[in-house]
Amino acid sequence: MKKILYLLSLTFLLAQDSEEKNVWAVTYMKPKPDNVAQFEKGLADHVAKHHPADGWSEYHFQVVSGPNLGMYIKFSGPHSWKSFDERVRSQADVDHSRRYIRPHLDLDQSYRSSEYWVYSKELSYNPAMWTFAHLSYNYTTPGSGSDYIEFLEGFKKAKTIAESEQSHEIYKIVSGSNPDTWVWAYPMEKMEDMSSTASLGGGGEFLQDALGKAEADRINDIYQKVTKSRMRQVIKFRPELSTSIGNDEN
Repeated sequence: MKKILYLLSLTFLLAQDSEEKNVWAVTYMKPKPDNVAQFEKGLADHVAKHHPADGWSEYHFQVVSGPNLGMYIKFSGPHSWKSFDERVRSQADVDHSRRYIRPHLDLDQSYRSSEYWVYSKELSYNPAMWTFAHLSYNYTTPGSGSDYIEFLEGFKKAKTIAESEQSHEIYKIVSGSNPDTWVWAYPMEKMEDMSSTASLGGGGEFLQDALGKAEADRINDIYQKVTKSRMRQVIKFRPELSTSIGNDEN
């Protein structure tokens, strides 16, 4: 009996070969309100036929909270930048998408938020598999990348000192409607895990305990200076709409 492995981490395949693969193509899709079932059926069939694990893999999530509620997110990757040059998309892939997916989409809201995310192993802490993920978009001021990285390094250092059990993954949006955006991804196995990723008290006391008040104040000042605003949303992995990422034999 086969059991499909339905957990996903966007870092899952990063170490599979020597060529650095840390780029994810990320696209939002919004089905028409009365076409959700048709959209999901077409998407599942499309992925099964045209996006195998040894090809151009695609993983789909459904947004379950936040301003993009009701939309779906497609993650394709992990890729190297070179792989985008080398990809040859078949006409059958294009035709199938046009026939079975596009007619069911609200095209005014879909594909407009296509982005490239670059994963940072150095700035992430204890990456884990996703069944849900709590995503925090941090919109920063242009030209503040080095300052924000200094804050991220300090935050990871505090977690390391404290031996925190809470995972987080860091992605930089390098192309899209908001290219000065950093995404924090908090992997979750269930919604109950929101209790640890949505702290009401913020990180002040935690940082002070790990780094001391002076250093905690310094990196918090950096964060306050360069961060314009945030957006948070919860997404749920949809394995039946995604490239298979493994199975176990029982």
